[in-house]
Amino acid sequence: MSAREWDARFAAWAAPPGQAEQDKADNAVRAVRAAIDDSPALAGRMVRVFPQGSYNNRTNVRAESDVDVCVCSSVSIYYDPEVPPAQVGLHPATYLFPQFRTDVEAALVAHFKAASVRSGRKAFDIHENTYRVAADVVPTFEYRDFRHVPPTVGTSFLCDGRVIVNFPQQHYDNGVAKNDATARRFKAVARILKGLRYELVNAGIASAEAVQSFEIESLVWNVPNPAFGALTLREDLKAVIGHIHARTGTDDTVGPAESPYLASESTFCRLHLLGHKSPRIATYYSAPEFANLIAAAHPRRTRGDSGRARSRSELFGGFSGRRSDERSISSS
Repeated sequence: MSAREWDARFAAWAAPPGQAEQDKADNAVRAVRAAIDDSPALAGRMVRVFPQGSYNNRTNVRAESDVDVCVCSSVSIYYDPEVPPAQVGLHPATYLFPQFRTDVEAALVAHFKAASVRSGRKAFDIHENTYRVAADVVPTFEYRDFRHVPPTVGTSFLCDGRVIVNFPQQHYDNGVAKNDATARRFKAVARILKGLRYELVNAGIASAEAVQSFEIESLVWNVPNPAFGALTLREDLKAVIGHIHARTGTDDTVGPAESPYLASESTFCRLHLLGHKSPRIATYYSAPEFANLIAAAHPRRTRGDSGRARSRSELFGGFSGRRSDERSISSS
């Protein structure tokens, strides 16, 4: 493929989905909100419904056909267990997460019907139709980290006995700031790499299957701003992939103790993006996850296919690995 053909393909991948697709995503969010609003069991539970993830952040590509929707209650919260609950005015919750998840499921089934709702470990899948895209609906409690003043606020949910914490608002805000600082190239390059990943998946490249959309976005976010802004997207892409390749170690999994960069930057890639850092979180990351992307952009640096390196953190640094306690907000 010629450079001109690559430029045309990258320009197509860099563009966000069209207005018709965005409208169908918005319709899915409105439908979920209507389902929650119609539920008597959720009335008074201080529930907010909002989109999150790539659709909300406008880093999605056409191959990503569903929208992530968060259903968050703040009548009960999760918090960092290092802070004594009495110190911040909390008392034991009476409305617990398993009951909230059950109430959310009942609301979705009542609105969409059972055949259109599938329960997963973390989310409920709502099937698409001609009016809306598919939706992944995640029930969450509000999360507050009282070690910060004011507290850092995020979302949290219970999965397999652990509390998983995310910070969707910080994710959105930091993505917008990065995009502004790079003359709109950050989101364009992130979409290109996602498009390239889908191209590799379709070509049967095994390691591309394991690369998650959010990992791609996080890695691109960590690339310094001067790497963006070349005359062509192709040059930006080469600079971004080159930086990622140089800073993610070797073909062997590298731990924080072996790589200062991993310990100080890539290890906390997701947390930097979300605007929240924790010295307790350490994530292993290695170059093989992007080996085929690098090979596609740098033919002379081809590396063999390899499996995905496992991380210590289930969600790329998304939770502390420690169990939090459920508490409700004290009226005092």
